[in-house]
Amino acid sequence: MGRTEVEPRVFVRATDYWIELSARFVLPVREVRAIKDAVTRTILDRPGEAGIPVTSATQEVTLRNADGVHCAYRESGITRRPW
Repeated sequence: MGRTEVEPRVFVRATDYWIELSARFVLPVREVRAIKDAVTRTILDRPGEAGIPVTSATQEVTLRNADGVHCAYRESGITRRPW
């Protein structure tokens, strides 16, 4: 595996409502949980420290009825989807 394949990277994608950041980094096996926890806490704390309010918490659960119709539940209600 080449060196460039294991360097940390952040990928950015614009969605309908926000900017999605995906981070890729290689960690020692026994340290993964602690490091991911520390990274996540830092990411969640930094906007507040800079005076930027975090105002969105989206949750989605996709369900399929007995008739095969999929429903997606969001905090704002239930929406039927054709897939």
